[in-house]
Amino acid sequence: MAKFNQKEYDKQYYLKNKEKREQQIKKYDKEHKQEKAQFNRQYYKDNMDEVKKQVKKYSQTFNGKENHRLAKIKRKIMKNNIIDSFTDKEWDEKKQKTKGVCPGCNTFVGLDKLELDHIFPIYRANIEYKKTGIKRKYTIDDVRPLCKSCNSSKRNSLIAEVWADAFNYVTEIKRMELQYG
Repeated sequence: MAKFNQKEYDKQYYLKNKEKREQQIKKYDKEHKQEKAQFNRQYYKDNMDEVKKQVKKYSQTFNGKENHRLAKIKRKIMKNNIIDSFTDKEWDEKKQKTKGVCPGCNTFVGLDKLELDHIFPIYRANIEYKKTGIKRKYTIDDVRPLCKSCNSSKRNSLIAEVWADAFNYVTEIKRMELQYG
């Protein structure tokens, strides 16, 4: 009589029920999305140095370099599906109004460290373009200067707070103009 092999049984069970297990995982992830996000944020805060080391280590591997290269290509393709209808001069004037202070976090980073942020994310404009075939046109009022940290943390968000931030940005600029002349 053959001896029972738990590893082999588990492997066969997994292969037979792979789709079912994947659905269970998706369901769990969907139901616990906020908890997982909170856990990840806390883990990052508690282990920031270690996470940064791992990210740096990964970015130096072949896969890390390849993923970065592909992300740059993807971003370039998305940028081709929008129209920026403002001049460099208008953008420079908008940055000058901030006096080097990021409107997102009110931190002084300097004019050269402020990045162009599309209030309606390029990612979503690209999805819109794929559906309609119409390129989104961005005017100077549809962009804002943010520091790298704020721009990165915003990601592809399109929520009420983002639009509120845009309103706060305008009010913040007006306040700064009154305060600093």
